[in-house]
Amino acid sequence: MSAETRPPADSGPAPGGTDQGGTVTGLDSSGYPWMPPHTCFGSADLIAACYPELRYAAGTLHISHPDGTSTTMRHAWCVHDNGQIIEINMRPLPGDSFRYDENPDEAECRTSWGWGAGTVRGDSQTIARAAAHLSPDAKRHLIEACGNDMAARLGIPWPEKENT
Repeated sequence: MSAETRPPADSGPAPGGTDQGGTVTGLDSSGYPWMPPHTCFGSADLIAACYPELRYAAGTLHISHPDGTSTTMRHAWCVHDNGQIIEINMRPLPGDSFRYDENPDEAECRTSWGWGAGTVRGDSQTIARAAAHLSPDAKRHLIEACGNDMAARLGIPWPEKENT
């Protein structure tokens, strides 16, 4: 799939959402930049810092696959003020369902996991202060440039190429 940014946030939530158990039936990342894989802690921290309607969340992501297998991993994401989970760098495969279990103890991962070069929370706050004065498009481009930097430091090919 190609790198993408979702429609503007004021277009309303995407179909789906979370049920009471936290299972995501349709991820909503409306209006937020799509970030590189393997950068969830730093990316979620950056996105939450740049968009005041979002907060950082971390814990465990459980992915159930249609073949009956499952994957569990430590992960970070954002949560909108309305409670919607905003996934900024994990795409489900067809038939996958995601369940998020937030663990407040995981919140400190954002200071130890990040851009592969010791990124700490202050970096996200500095970028957010700069982004606050930019147009929505310029803000998105600044954040995407940070995502490109994270990917380059970690050796992750990014942006994604179609059909790779």
